[in-house]
Amino acid sequence: MKNLFRNFFILFNIVFLTSCRTNKSENLGDDSDLNPDLVIDEGGDNENDEEEVGESFLENEMIISNGEKYIFTITLFKNESVGDLISLIYENENKLELNISSYGNFEYIASLPRSIKRNDERIEAKSGDVVLYNGNTISIMYGENSWSYTLLGRIKETNEGEIIKNSLESYETIELALN
Repeated sequence: MKNLFRNFFILFNIVFLTSCRTNKSENLGDDSDLNPDLVIDEGGDNENDEEEVGESFLENEMIISNGEKYIFTITLFKNESVGDLISLIYENENKLELNISSYGNFEYIASLPRSIKRNDERIEAKSGDVVLYNGNTISIMYGENSWSYTLLGRIKETNEGEIIKNSLESYETIELALN
């Protein structure tokens, strides 16, 4: 009887846990077939982060490195611009090497090799946000700025401006790659 109950309990948990997991593929633009393993997370399950409630994130993350050393992880938003950025990364042997520079004492900017889809909205970008400006420039915020941007993601490890600024200031180039 114990074995029957244990087997039922295990089977119930497997069925229950797999049915609760979000595993919806969603069209990320025309190039989404390049990575059919993208898994969508509807976000908002972190009770401690009120800003994330209602926002949609991909489970995929992007890594910022200097080519050898990991710097930050970016949790990606679910939108067409991110889908296009992912396609651009795949087109470039799964990584993008970008020249970066500080601009306006609130962001690091990097020009993309080509424009990607954009969905600009006037937002108050804050430290830790990674945004697309004008369809061809990625901005990593370490301060605040109100402008028309497309949100791409958010730095996972910190939103402290000085930490972000100090972590990036010694690099002229960074590499973006999917995690």
